[in-house]
Amino acid sequence: YFDNLVLADNMLGDIRKAMEQNGTWENSTILITSDHGYREITKMGDDVEQRILFLLKMPWSKTSITYSNRFNSIFTSDLILDIMKGNLSSTEEVVNWLEGHIEN
Repeated sequence: YFDNLVLADNMLGDIRKAMEQNGTWENSTILITSDHGYREITKMGDDVEQRILFLLKMPWSKTSITYSNRFNSIFTSDLILDIMKGNLSSTEEVVNWLEGHIEN
């Protein structure tokens, strides 16, 4: 697992470098996610840790936000469609969008 994490980090670095060299990094939306969390995490109370990697870089964004609320990643395609349609253009707008899709 950790070897693959290092490999993914190195590959992302290569992708970023190539995008910076061809001038596409700043104006691109990048989403990195996975289909499951770290499987070796121990149980926390009665719940098994279910968080997955979900990193989103918005175009021209210079700040980062850690979003701690739970959301269902099933909405990822809707999120990407709203970004592609131009309905979401900032990190703050994405956070507001996620707030409207929180599981109760």
